[in-house]
Amino acid sequence: MLLAQNWERFKVMNPNLSQYKIDEVEKMLHCRDPKYGFLTYKCSKCDTTKTVPLACKSRICPQCGKKHADQWAAELVNRLFAVPHRHMVFTMPEELRALFEADQSLFKVLMDAVSNTMQQLLKDKHRAVPGIVCVLHPYGEELNLNPHVHVLLTEGGLTKGGEWVSVSFLGIVRK
Repeated sequence: MLLAQNWERFKVMNPNLSQYKIDEVEKMLHCRDPKYGFLTYKCSKCDTTKTVPLACKSRICPQCGKKHADQWAAELVNRLFAVPHRHMVFTMPEELRALFEADQSLFKVLMDAVSNTMQQLLKDKHRAVPGIVCVLHPYGEELNLNPHVHVLLTEGGLTKGGEWVSVSFLGIVRK
């Protein structure tokens, strides 16, 4: 009850929330609440019934979102090169966040800038193309606007000739 009241107060204090954000939060708030849908199973042998409330399947839901993330990570692992990788995070200064709120096409610009920078770093120094996975997180832990990009980057890359060049995190060639 208190959570719903806080959500309503938050919506009043933030009248420019997109309908998408409102829908996702409201789905999450009703997750596994039987008032919003359930399945009932009945055993044909003993007449025992079991009611299972439906999940919201929202990516922002603490329960359902974890399942999405785990599934995505498992699929990604099967597609990655079997080489060392680095995880990095690139973020925007607080002073620039209002620009992203005003023009959401800047999220793509941010992703492209991060990817292009990492590719150029290896290309210029080692003439190699790294493997890169970029994931945009537009919000911080407290659901405040905090655009940042998580990057999974191979520690090295492929040359035009198909040779693998190992490069440490700092861009030093490994022997």
